[in-house]
Amino acid sequence: MDSLYSYTLDDLYDLLGHHCIVTLKDSRHSSREGFLHSVDPTSGNVILQKDQHSVVVMGHYIATLDIDRESKIPLESMEMPSVEASWLEDRRAKMIKYLEKHHIPFSEVADDSAIHVLGCARVETPYTATSVFCDNALIRKRVRDLVMGLPC
Repeated sequence: MDSLYSYTLDDLYDLLGHHCIVTLKDSRHSSREGFLHSVDPTSGNVILQKDQHSVVVMGHYIATLDIDRESKIPLESMEMPSVEASWLEDRRAKMIKYLEKHHIPFSEVADDSAIHVLGCARVETPYTATSVFCDNALIRKRVRDLVMGLPC
């Protein structure tokens, strides 16, 4: 068991994907375990992945970091599962139908999967509130609110 700060950046990079147990600085010395997904070198925050869920452990709350150097999974397997093309097409169609129903001006470009809303905002795949881009903060917020109102 070592302190997080006893590892160099190269060591931490090499340890990504290894199973680890993080002991916390609390009165019960509780712990969190999972596969090491990433480490913020500045704050020391650690992201562990276990059973398709991610857990963030704040760096100031970490007492020790115990890494099992024998148990490792490929980093590619930790990535989010891909979204099916049929689901994306359905989501896009719902988005367009929703905009038409509410008489909100939008445009589509043949080579682009994004939907352009109000002439300046872009809604990109997977057509969620976090995939809205616009330089104007007020319009971005309003388009995000529209996207959040989209029926699932």
